[in-house]
Amino acid sequence: MERNSVTALFGQMTGLCPEQAAIQLPLIDACIRQLEARLRPGAQPGEILTWACAAMAACRYLTTTAPEPAVKAGEVTATPEDGSSRLERAKALKEESLLALAPYLTDSGFLFRQAVTLCG
Repeated sequence: MERNSVTALFGQMTGLCPEQAAIQLPLIDACIRQLEARLRPGAQPGEILTWACAAMAACRYLTTTAPEPAVKAGEVTATPEDGSSRLERAKALKEESLLALAPYLTDSGFLFRQAVTLCG
């Protein structure tokens, strides 16, 4: 996977310039490693993986940096910039890209089982 492509998409999703996005490379690399570790052997998801990694990193970044919701004091309302809406879009894009990536991923280890009751 092309790390620079993930970083560029991450910057677009978060509104960060390339220099600011590059500061977040440890976060981006962690997301890349996490999703690559879950790929099925021989899987070739292409750009879906790039988008999923960027969206996951953007979601994590924006979760920790999103501004507080609007605050109202009397007739004055202080509304944050678009950080909250960026976070919502990043969450939606992350979910959408992970769904698209699902056929290429191994199971996450969660398993439904039927409970069997043994009668004495």
